[in-house]
Amino acid sequence: LYPIEEVGYKYQNFNIDPYYIKYDKKGNRHELKGRLYYFDPTSGIRGGFVNLDYQFYKEFKRGWKIVAGAGQDASLVKDGSFTPPLQKGFKWSIYTQVDKSWNKISITGGARSEFYKFENGFGAAYGFVRNNKVSGEITEIPIPLMRMGINYRPRKNTSVRFNIGQAFRIPSLVEYFIEYEFSGLNIFSNPDLKPEYGWTSELGFKQQWQTKKKVYHGSFDAAIFWQEYKDLVEYQVTFEGGVGLEPVNLPTARIAGYEVNLKQTVQTEDHRLNIDFGYTYAFPVQLAGFAGSQYNSVGKYIKDLFKYAGKIKNTPESVQSTAILKYRNRHLVNANLEYS
Repeated sequence: LYPIEEVGYKYQNFNIDPYYIKYDKKGNRHELKGRLYYFDPTSGIRGGFVNLDYQFYKEFKRGWKIVAGAGQDASLVKDGSFTPPLQKGFKWSIYTQVDKSWNKISITGGARSEFYKFENGFGAAYGFVRNNKVSGEITEIPIPLMRMGINYRPRKNTSVRFNIGQAFRIPSLVEYFIEYEFSGLNIFSNPDLKPEYGWTSELGFKQQWQTKKKVYHGSFDAAIFWQEYKDLVEYQVTFEGGVGLEPVNLPTARIAGYEVNLKQTVQTEDHRLNIDFGYTYAFPVQLAGFAGSQYNSVGKYIKDLFKYAGKIKNTPESVQSTAILKYRNRHLVNANLEYS
């Protein structure tokens, strides 16, 4: 394989990662982690990142545990392809999580909030927008993202789990500001991108087994998942300013499917053999436009999710095909054989 254009690339970087861990007299754990990272490639790009995180961990009586913390990230990047060439960004976060376990049941729940400042923009990674009908003023009310999960073990080697949680992603510097041309194809920036957010859920089952002398043991895991997104960032073809790709926010998107994993191990005193196999199927669609609006109906979506499960390519009908998200795998198979 030969590159279309000659490539010469040299760079230098360094990082320092200080950390401090302390246990107080009550057994509580305090952890302070930092990172200073600097990079300076000869292509004219240089920048640095500073990160500082504090985390607190405490165990209570009767199986209760809590972890809480806060952090800050700062970035400074200089690149001639950015507009303007020098970009500054800050991010603050605060979070907490509580865990409780009994004999057969364990639960977890948590919340996290993040705020960011990027050049002249400031906001919350996730929030509720309120529009004042009288004054027309728009106010963003930040709210934390939540997650919770439960695991039930009816028998020693059998477990059933359910979890649901919200998530978000702030677009990268590349998606916000990169302007690049490569062999006639333009990559455009979009400084008006919004953070993408949504929620994901999973219902799973796991069965484990082993022989009495533990020479052979294995597990079977099966799960179904459902994900909903808003303002999902995806590159789309554009003809403004030349033919190229531009990152845009898709109003709504949905990805659901199922996953199975089989793991087996044979082990003696001198030998070990691992055999793993897994398969994931997903049906990723956008829920906007003429093609995607039909999948706003949960019933129609579930019907097509199973109807086209055996198809390797996109769905045969052109209307459904244009609703499929272009950069998501429909089928994913993995297999691993390891002997030592």
